[in-house]
Amino acid sequence: MLRLLKKLTLGVSLIVAASAVLLISDLGQWKKGGHSVPRVAILNYATRPVLEDGQRGIFDAFKDHGFINGEDIEIKLFNAENDLPTANTMASAILGGDFDLVVSISTPCLQAMASANRNGTVKHIFGLVTDPFGAGVGISRTDPLDHPAHLAGIGTFQPVKEAFQIAREMCPEIRKVGVVWNPAEACSEACTIMARDTCKNMGIELLEATVDSSSGVLEAARALTARDVDCIWIGGDNTVELAISSLIKATSEIRVPVFANAPSSAHNGAIFGLGANYYEVGKITGDLAARTLKGLDLATVRIENVAPERLAINYEAAKGLRSTWRFTERIKKLAESANIKHDASASPPGRPGRKLQFSFVHYVESPTSEATERGFLQQLETIGLRKGVDYDIKIRSSQRDMATLMAIMDAVASEKPDALITSSTPTLQAALKRITHIPIIFGGVANPVIAGAGESYQDHLPNTTGISTMSAFEDMVTLLKECVPNAKRIGTLFVPAEINSVYYKEALEKAAQQGGLELMTVGVSTSTEVPDATLSLISKGVDVICQISDNLNNSAFSGITKAAEKTRTPLFAFVSSYAMNSGAAVALARDYDQGGRDVADLLIRVMNGESPKDIPFSYVKKTRLVINLNNAATYNLKIPAHVLEKADTVINLSSSP
Repeated sequence: MLRLLKKLTLGVSLIVAASAVLLISDLGQWKKGGHSVPRVAILNYATRPVLEDGQRGIFDAFKDHGFINGEDIEIKLFNAENDLPTANTMASAILGGDFDLVVSISTPCLQAMASANRNGTVKHIFGLVTDPFGAGVGISRTDPLDHPAHLAGIGTFQPVKEAFQIAREMCPEIRKVGVVWNPAEACSEACTIMARDTCKNMGIELLEATVDSSSGVLEAARALTARDVDCIWIGGDNTVELAISSLIKATSEIRVPVFANAPSSAHNGAIFGLGANYYEVGKITGDLAARTLKGLDLATVRIENVAPERLAINYEAAKGLRSTWRFTERIKKLAESANIKHDASASPPGRPGRKLQFSFVHYVESPTSEATERGFLQQLETIGLRKGVDYDIKIRSSQRDMATLMAIMDAVASEKPDALITSSTPTLQAALKRITHIPIIFGGVANPVIAGAGESYQDHLPNTTGISTMSAFEDMVTLLKECVPNAKRIGTLFVPAEINSVYYKEALEKAAQQGGLELMTVGVSTSTEVPDATLSLISKGVDVICQISDNLNNSAFSGITKAAEKTRTPLFAFVSSYAMNSGAAVALARDYDQGGRDVADLLIRVMNGESPKDIPFSYVKKTRLVINLNNAATYNLKIPAHVLEKADTVINLSSSP
């Protein structure tokens, strides 16, 4: 495999060198559009580690060519967030957006952009595409130069055969391998076809289950585990990768592993991930895009497969399995590192000879802010940064006092730490008023756009990036109707002075209306008002309290619980700890611990030299369903079996031994 990598590296170098000869050094070509600098659109399909790695590579390649975003080039980011209709809409918007070039990331985005751009209105570069020849966009499999004159890029076919060979080397006894895949994804279909041939030659039975969305992955995976598979493989499938936690949950129930063709999957629980180094693929893609802006004729570009391989392994995933999986010395040597915690996608910044200085600011201590802080610190430790050795951190809280919060931000501005981390909407808003030259990485924010951090998740303030924890309102309404089918009215408290609370209230109201429910609300301004306000809410005839997450009500949730228990009104929440440690019967919660880990990963990217302005805002990666049957019994609420089946955690103390 290493010899193959060397050959690929040499081949790519020769391609780049040969193409460079064809350059027309006319940087004025793009000026025909009337722009002072070239305008480039980047169309990404989803917030996934491999796609984000590729996007970083593209930006770095532009920088290598002297194109600095906001100075020598204008780059606009578009992200469809795993929705093909959205990708198609964005492709049409790009076509009418007066761009000089578009770079698409992933097979779905190649297809969406190529379909909208059939007439060649804009030059189009693609990358991170498994099989461009089978994508149906006019690229010949037999002739590398037979493609539309306005369209070029590189293919990156996954090392499917090699992944199965590593799996067999780790566990020679495997006979049945399961795969969940989406037939609507051409990249996934290409990998699955190759897997069928590979398994046939290796004497392995490949059991398949298809899905059309990420929500179906858990059920499909459980259908495979019921057929006694030895493991499950993930190919180049965007739909399944976005639901890898569901897949891992299904396999852990029968103690079998997952292996994948994406190195980042090892970070998410797979025993190993063998795939392309997508950062390097992104750099090659970006190099081609930059040279196109300098005059390269795309009709002269040969479209070929380039897949610099990368192996990530996860020792923890091999523990407790029903069969033995061994990391041989050959596999250890092939891996980029000896342990997943040192995986390159989350590597610590180069140590500059001094300790890094961080500031972490809370608005108030609450279960959500504490979980964000906990996940953040745990992830820094996992990555390899040692508190007191590699970094120091000041953690402060304003105790919900705005004057104190602004004073804290003034202190941060004078201290000039390497980065500021905030854990709520008020702390982000205060930071934006005081901090202009220090990187800000936020977590625990409902909607960073309405908080003033930017025009969109892609177009935002240059020193700011972070993680949104927008609650899953539509899913909650669906869940609530399953648990309380006769419900007509639901209620929530909100805080008129908190912008995130008002936003959440309006979002819940919209979801309720779409679900045929009426939302009743009562506003509060202090913690002491909460118990009486809850009783006032219940007096309006609500069938269920569905309490939104905000700073004030989170800190006073015990008052909501007491009123709900007193009146036997079922209580649903958006914070997991309220079902685990308080009075909620059901919680559908963004995983704030995971949100903290996501914030830490963004911090490391910034400390490694990536500009916050080049990192789009993104959503927390995990949502958890927690059901407390003891609390449900308090409200005479019976949770349906099919809802219990979907839960990540079910608490039933009465059945404990």
